[in-house]
Amino acid sequence: MFKVVLLSFLFTFSAFSKTEIKIFTYHPDPPYVVNKKERSGYTFELANFLNDQLDSNYRFSVVVLPRKRLNQLLLTENNIVVPWTTPKWFNDSNKRKFKWSKPLLTVSDVLISNVNKPIKSNNVKGLKLAGLRGGKWPKFDHLIESGTLEKVNVSKYYSIIQMIERGYVDGGIIPSITVKYYQNAGKVGKEIFIPTTPLSTNHLQVLIKGEVKLKKFLDKKIIQFKETKTFKLME
Repeated sequence: MFKVVLLSFLFTFSAFSKTEIKIFTYHPDPPYVVNKKERSGYTFELANFLNDQLDSNYRFSVVVLPRKRLNQLLLTENNIVVPWTTPKWFNDSNKRKFKWSKPLLTVSDVLISNVNKPIKSNNVKGLKLAGLRGGKWPKFDHLIESGTLEKVNVSKYYSIIQMIERGYVDGGIIPSITVKYYQNAGKVGKEIFIPTTPLSTNHLQVLIKGEVKLKKFLDKKIIQFKETKTFKLME
């Protein structure tokens, strides 16, 4: 009886002694976040996998928030990880601001538009394009700054599809895996033109603001995560 009580105490103590790590994501749409209440989607799958590791000294919890709020927290908070992103999207190409994990997932962005007026090249001058608020467009940011391209900010990727269908914008930039998810769900109408050639391809990593031990742990576990059936379904 004493051993059972002792083991129970040690397990409880271990759970409470773990360092809390916030997994922040500014990708609010599927497949990254499918249902917040049900904790479904890629981000929650990653958190569940990390929390199941017996050799972990960390406890991970998911927080979905706008990119602007994330930028503020990165200035003041510690013990933060941000999956599904790249150094160039955080102006950290030299990787000096933050620590970065090994590549996690390779995805493409596509420039979708109305099928009656398809955008088939990178010539977007004079157009109005919708995109996620706070998202970076390395190819087009200079055009936005010069005023030759208008960006309409939205809080969710699905809003881009809706705005194109209703004729509010000429097109929009969206991850191809998100378009595919909505296509499979029957939420992409015939009005949407989806090019076969991606606008860009990105090797997504995990941004890490925390101790070196956290980065080493994540690098090790990402390799293991990529061998799971869950991850194979993501590719």
